Amino acid sequence: MGGETKLSKTILDAVNLLPGVRMWRSNVGQRNRTNRDWKGRPDLVGYVGRYFIAIEVKTEARLKDRTSQTYKDQLEWRTRAGNDGAAVYVVSSVAEAIQAVKDCKAAG
Repeated sequence: MGGETKLSKTILDAVNLLPGVRMWRSNVGQRNRTNRDWKGRPDLVGYVGRYFIAIEVKTEARLKDRTSQTYKDQLEWRTRAGNDGAAVYVVSSVAEAIQAVKDCKAAG
């Protein structure tokens, strides 16, 4: 299991323990190979109360890579979703993910 996959699972387990939070792994890596509509979608999606939340999980090393096509696709998706009112976050730890969920709750 790769670094981001392992971190995603740990984050998913932690945030789903929080009240009013339901998130799941979108497993977009497999879909990206066959369906262009999935390009850039985040690793984890779900809801906090009645609000949609999306979390992109990045290891510290991958946070620095801003030149790849994957990064550009993800940035485009985050921008579009954020403009549509979604709560979209990029995190690199469980603590950051929990804070993102709390921020989403507070904004609602």
